[in-house]
Amino acid sequence: MKILLIGLGGMGKNHLRVLSENPAVQTLYIFDVNSEVVNNYADSDPKMSAIHDLDNFIDSEESNNINGIVIASATSSHNLVFSKIASLQKPTFIEKPLAASLREAEQMVSESKKYNIDVMVGHVERYNPVIKHLAEILSEDFLGSIYHINTQRVGGSPINKMKAGGVIFDLAVHDFDILQFILGIDLEFLYAHGHYSESISSATIALKSGDINCDVHVNWLTPVKSRKITIMGENGMLVGDLIMQEIKYYPLNEELLQQESQQNLLSFFEFSEISKNSGVCMINLKKNEPLKIELDDFIMLISGDIDAMTSLPTIHDGFKAVKIAQMAEQKIKL
Repeated sequence: MKILLIGLGGMGKNHLRVLSENPAVQTLYIFDVNSEVVNNYADSDPKMSAIHDLDNFIDSEESNNINGIVIASATSSHNLVFSKIASLQKPTFIEKPLAASLREAEQMVSESKKYNIDVMVGHVERYNPVIKHLAEILSEDFLGSIYHINTQRVGGSPINKMKAGGVIFDLAVHDFDILQFILGIDLEFLYAHGHYSESISSATIALKSGDINCDVHVNWLTPVKSRKITIMGENGMLVGDLIMQEIKYYPLNEELLQQESQQNLLSFFEFSEISKNSGVCMINLKKNEPLKIELDDFIMLISGDIDAMTSLPTIHDGFKAVKIAQMAEQKIKL
């Protein structure tokens, strides 16, 4: 299998590593605007083939031999790059976010329909075992009625904040997709507030999914990186740590509720002791590298072993995330 990888920046380097280690990939064509970076990688691995002029390569006979394309360039370039490679009509993976604006996302959806291209968008958290298991747990009605979901994605500031396009497009789009994935219902935007100077560096976005209220918290300011999701339901609470790949279940504490309903005056220490013995349960997960599993699915998409529309994050999923991101940004910038 021959893959064309466009972009060797932060995420592009991760794609290069994972694809170069995949035994199904025999040739990895690599392109970046920085030719020195391209040459350094191409010289280090015989599997890699350097491309210095993307337009010439697209027009060449050699481009007909590639089986799939990965776009991992800057978000601001996604629309332009996709418009260049669309005529090749190859299965395409586009890093998240799909585009830098809703208008560009609309153009990309239109282009994919025009050329009948299977497009997979890099909403990698779907492949985190925490999110996969939470989706399964919720489908089994484990928590009963769901009341509220809170996500926290903070810390980890990019080197070039302006190039990253603001914290909502950089980080929050992950959580928009997670919520729609685990709940299976489109999100309704309610409001957003945050800190805006040259770009948005901190934001809280309120959303609704059916009767479930959701809050998304993101920032580039926190010195410690945290990626968590908390789901409150009638039977208790689930807390997922996406970095540690752990899920904790806190069942409803009937003893504490009974004490409160009887209006018993508890000391701080009595309250702490009851809370401590609430029976928290750790759910065991098999840890993995989400990007590797995600790109395995892309390889299967190329091979025709998986249906893009039924099981993968599609261009339509990417479009939905961009739509909410733009609404949140516009609200904060008012």
